[in-house]
Amino acid sequence: MADLCVAFWNVYNLFVPGAVGRGPVDDEAYQAKLAATARVIAGLAQGGPHVAALAEVGSPRAADDLLRALRSETGNGSLQQHHVPSVDAGHSGLTLVWDPLRVTVDTMGIEVLDGVTRPFAAWAPCELILGGAFSLVCNHWKSDYRNEGDSAMRRRLATAQAVRAKLDATAPDTPVILVGDFNAEPDQPELSPLGARRFHSQAREARAGGSAHVGTLYNTAWRFMAEPDPWDVASGRDYRASRPRGSWFGSSPPRLLDHVVVSKGAMHPPVASLLESRLRYYTDQYAQSGHLTALPESDHLPVVAWFRLGA
Repeated sequence: MADLCVAFWNVYNLFVPGAVGRGPVDDEAYQAKLAATARVIAGLAQGGPHVAALAEVGSPRAADDLLRALRSETGNGSLQQHHVPSVDAGHSGLTLVWDPLRVTVDTMGIEVLDGVTRPFAAWAPCELILGGAFSLVCNHWKSDYRNEGDSAMRRRLATAQAVRAKLDATAPDTPVILVGDFNAEPDQPELSPLGARRFHSQAREARAGGSAHVGTLYNTAWRFMAEPDPWDVASGRDYRASRPRGSWFGSSPPRLLDHVVVSKGAMHPPVASLLESRLRYYTDQYAQSGHLTALPESDHLPVVAWFRLGA
């Protein structure tokens, strides 16, 4: 059986030097960032992920340069990329990189669901080489870093509503995989329009009420919000109080802002089934060990999900 690896990472200000007032200051720093970023992405799976969704890529040129670095790092010269640019050069865009031996992305069908100043969410139709189709939604929602109060939260809420509207126009059995930096934790109200359940079983067993669109989603990030409950994982050790984990360490304590969310169609055959045992939020490796600087090229940690293809 074949599996599909989908990864997301906010690569943090990957701008060509001089394009904006942030990012690499000169070509030497830029080349070093490209090499380090490619090394991390390639290391997320053997040979690199089959699809990598990336946030904060500054321009088509930066996306091309990163593609070259990834081809060199993975040894896979077939890798392809598509960049979804921002409205103006002062903001970053979203980039998809994929292995055409496993999957193709319909670049003409990519739709920006919310893009006031930059693409907050982009919907990409994908075709599996082995047969079957799914949709990938790459997200980079509005952040709070400028201390804009409720306006950032309202912007994220609007993005969530735009994504939900697209889901409501999509056939119910369509496998949809949403990945990204949502700039909100799973329990924050701006994620509520997505209608994502906390448990895999809840989402799989939920009924769409006869509606003709994608209904219930499952947000896999919930399980990484705290240590497992004692009835979840039996052990001979004493019970330990729950401790939140984070994928963004720009604050103390770190916050869990990067998620993988899937539709019911991506939780069971015949196209793609989430392999939850292989789900990797790098928070559970780095946050508890204190090695949050293990990925120095970004203030975010990546997330990786695997799917079993076919029946």
